[in-house]
Amino acid sequence: MLKLKILLLLFLVSCAKVGVLNFKEFHYATFPKRIVWIQVPGFLEEHISFQKVANVNNLAKNSFEEANCMGKMWSYNLFKLRPNSYEGSLAQLVGKKNIANSCIDTKQASIWKFLQKSGYKTAILEQVYDKKDSLLKLQECPLEPSEQSFLHNTIFWSMSDSKNSQSLKFHRQESLNYEDNQVYFDKSCQNGRCFSDINSNAMYTFKDFSRKNPFYIYIVRDFGLSESIKSRKVDQIREKILELDKLFHFFIEKAKEDRELLVIFSSTGGYNLEFPSDGKDWVNFEAKGENLLFKNSSLLSPVFSFGARAENFCGLYEEAELMPRILFSSRKDMPENGN
Repeated sequence: MLKLKILLLLFLVSCAKVGVLNFKEFHYATFPKRIVWIQVPGFLEEHISFQKVANVNNLAKNSFEEANCMGKMWSYNLFKLRPNSYEGSLAQLVGKKNIANSCIDTKQASIWKFLQKSGYKTAILEQVYDKKDSLLKLQECPLEPSEQSFLHNTIFWSMSDSKNSQSLKFHRQESLNYEDNQVYFDKSCQNGRCFSDINSNAMYTFKDFSRKNPFYIYIVRDFGLSESIKSRKVDQIREKILELDKLFHFFIEKAKEDRELLVIFSSTGGYNLEFPSDGKDWVNFEAKGENLLFKNSSLLSPVFSFGARAENFCGLYEEAELMPRILFSSRKDMPENGN
């Protein structure tokens, strides 16, 4: 009976009015029954320059220019002015600023814990290059008898090497019945490097997951750009930006077909790059990484949104406000997120 009431409420609040947002026809106040959230640490909106330069003769807009709305988030918490990428991305997922980067963080209620009460299913695809950045480390935290693990009721796909031969595995070319509360490791990542790319895995796992669940949140956590920037490999940065543009475009196209789908692209810990002023310098910039200057991560991180309730993500706000903006329909409904 409770689930029936929740579904009826979702139907009533999804009666949207048609207007204009970012010079595009837009249906306001549409409740997102399906959510795709892409988290990309290290990204700043000026990195799109790589895509614009690569398509200098192409007048078509890239996926970021297609977004309904863009906002900026303050990247700080109660303990640090510049949290690392893991801490920033976790603050977004739990809607809290008191991120300690320890097992105490498992006490926080994640977005999927809120959504599962309304019948939403959760799946997470993650690619990290340092295990300290993975949500899986929270699975190792001790639990009280009455507690559930941080990733309870999620399907988790990890593009990392598992040292346990008994771990469940997946491959994008194989069909498998994925179950809640299970972690699946990419078969192509078991020898020190991944032979599958995250775009292919995302499209494959999303297709399988979304067709089985009418209400869901599907999360992609991709730390590849941050890794390339820290390695000062300009060619890899450029290729990663092009890859991210394609991934965001894939989900935007899905949202164009489904008015109740919300797509979010968020960053944390972005790095400013010293882009050249002319073509000759650009060649050296790409070939050798010359003048690729950065010292500290930016205090502001971008978020792009498209589709159902995309209007909630315009403006300037704290990282910890991102999760409440997904869940609540108006500012007065949003809870305090200070602790």
